Amino acid sequence: MGGGDDHEALCFAMRAAREPSLRLTILHLVPSDDDDDDMSDEVVLKEAMKGISGLANVRYEEHAVEDGPQTALLVREIANEHDLFVVGRRHGLDSKQTMGLTEWSEFPELGVVGDLLASPDLETKTSVLVVQQQKQVKK
Repeated sequence: MGGGDDHEALCFAMRAAREPSLRLTILHLVPSDDDDDDMSDEVVLKEAMKGISGLANVRYEEHAVEDGPQTALLVREIANEHDLFVVGRRHGLDSKQTMGLTEWSEFPELGVVGDLLASPDLETKTSVLVVQQQKQVKK
């Protein structure tokens, strides 16, 4: 996916990954038809990968998803594999990967993916940290 909040979440997770006892898995959800590429997302991801390329405790996974229901299914499958998810809030951003999920959102302030992970229907003990990029105030 992408956007400022996701970039901020990635930066936070990369800083945490400097601790060798922490294992980090970066999950990148991309549209299956690959026509929604945002160049700024690619630049941020490439920079992030350069910064962590030598770290044995970091793994990168790319998952192609068609729509929101497929994203929800993937989240359900992997929720119990991790202790903590760091996700961007992505408020007001729509993408093919989350299409249709906002209608089912119980906690919109967490963003679509944060809401999926915090849902009582998920039956997981994982923790969720939702990150929102700081807004710059114009003077």
